[in-house]
Amino acid sequence: MWTRIAKLIIRFRLALIGVILLITVFMGYHATKVQMSYDLARTVPLDDPEMVFLQKFKKQFGEDGNIIAVGLRDSSIYSLAKFNRFRQLNKDIKAIAGVNNVLSLPEIKIIRKDTANTRFYLDGLFPKEISSQEQLDSLLGAMRNQKFYMGQIVNAENGSTMMLISITKEVMNSEKRIAMTEALSKLGGEFSKETGIELRYAGIPYIRSMMATEVRKEMQIFLYLSALVTGVIMFLFFRSFRAVLFSMIIIGIVVVWVMGTLSLFGYKITLLSGLIPPVIVTIGITNAIYLLNKYHLEYSKRRNKEEAIAAVVNKMGLAMFLTNLTVAIGFLTLLATDILILREFGIVAGINIMALFVVSLIMIPGIFSWLPEPSPKHLSHLNFKIMGSFVKYIDIMVHRYRPAIYIVSMAVTIIAGIGMMRLQSVSYMMDDV
Repeated sequence: MWTRIAKLIIRFRLALIGVILLITVFMGYHATKVQMSYDLARTVPLDDPEMVFLQKFKKQFGEDGNIIAVGLRDSSIYSLAKFNRFRQLNKDIKAIAGVNNVLSLPEIKIIRKDTANTRFYLDGLFPKEISSQEQLDSLLGAMRNQKFYMGQIVNAENGSTMMLISITKEVMNSEKRIAMTEALSKLGGEFSKETGIELRYAGIPYIRSMMATEVRKEMQIFLYLSALVTGVIMFLFFRSFRAVLFSMIIIGIVVVWVMGTLSLFGYKITLLSGLIPPVIVTIGITNAIYLLNKYHLEYSKRRNKEEAIAAVVNKMGLAMFLTNLTVAIGFLTLLATDILILREFGIVAGINIMALFVVSLIMIPGIFSWLPEPSPKHLSHLNFKIMGSFVKYIDIMVHRYRPAIYIVSMAVTIIAGIGMMRLQSVSYMMDDV
């Protein structure tokens, strides 16, 4: 079977690589549509006691996940100039797209009595224009009598105060939240620079925005670092820039497929799915090492490039297929879990690991059949003395000290089992922001 597959790959390599490139273009188009997840990711089962309690709480009291709190503790905020600057900050933040309302000290409302119309109405405690520090101090004294706000907007003990910013639902769970948060941080930075008052930010929208930004940055960092490290190791091993270059191209193709798969399935990039590209890099380099090492070994024996490539597919095809299949099945077992982001991670990872096998098996033999024959420098790794000595040492240990190996393995397993028994399942909903 694998002999026939090897002949087909070599015979139709141009057409097969062309099909892969067409699929890559299709996947690349859909990859441009993939979005970051800005929603609260459910990372515990629905029947988890903490999740059940959270759902009951939200059903009874609603959800306050659209509030950003900006706090400060500086007595100078009660000076006339800085108080007016704080009021201007309030107005500027209210003008940001996506901000529904802002509640802060300068915008406090109190209940007044309309005796002429026999009704009550809300009116601002602080007038639009405050002419002197004495007037502000008088108003602040009146504010301290508003017990509804004391301990909420203003801390009577240390004088700290905060601003509550309400975010619209349309912006809350969309990419626009990032721009809104950046605009808020920019205005806060300008205020701090002018007044010397440090602002502190809190609230689920702000934390989620920061997390989404960090996920995007770290996903790129992990991808680049994994590609760099594995590429350097591969270059040191094979001493061939071409081997590293084409291996990275193959991995890049499958990374595009990963993003396209996310888009086609309607998934978004989460903290977990963002780790799939580095996983693909690691497994892809492993496949490349398997095939290239076998290719060099067969070429050193046969001195015929076509025969060596056919032998690679024939001898390594099944082994690499089973290796990738077991890894893919391992990820697909996550389908049994009730946690949505784990299921999405398992589906996308499992499918694309098998796609990586197909792409590697087609493109590496196909590309190297067009390249020049390996030089003696490229084959030098076959006589790597340090690695050979290490493998020989392992072989001696396995054959001569098997009882000791069994005893050590059992001891480590028992210790690990004791550690597993001490693990506790703990879920905190606020850890999932």
